Amino acid sequence: MSQSAVETAISPRSAPPSRTQKTRTDPDLVFPAPSFSKTTSTGAVSGAAPPLLGGIAVTNQIEALPVLLVMIVFVWTPPHFWPLAIHRVEDFRRADL
Repeated sequence: MSQSAVETAISPRSAPPSRTQKTRTDPDLVFPAPSFSKTTSTGAVSGAAPPLLGGIAVTNQIEALPVLLVMIVFVWTPPHFWPLAIHRVEDFRRADL
C-alpha cells in the first residue's frame, strides 16, 4: 500500500482534494463576496476572540474582563474600519471590489 493510500485510510482529510472540491486557498472561500454585508462583523468577531480565548486558556473559565474586552473590540471594529474603507474607496474600485 502506498504512503498516500495509508494516509487516506487513516484520515480522509489528508487525501488530496479532487478537481471539483474547493480547497482552503480557493478565492471563493478566502475572499467573501464584496457585497456580503456581514464581512465586517465576521472580522470583528475573529479579531475580538483572542482576549476571550487567552483568558479561558489561562484561567480555565470564562471571566468578565475578557468578555468585556471582546465586547469593546467587537463594537469598536466596524466604526473604525468603515472610515478607512471610505477613505480608500478609490483603491477598492481600482481593485474591482
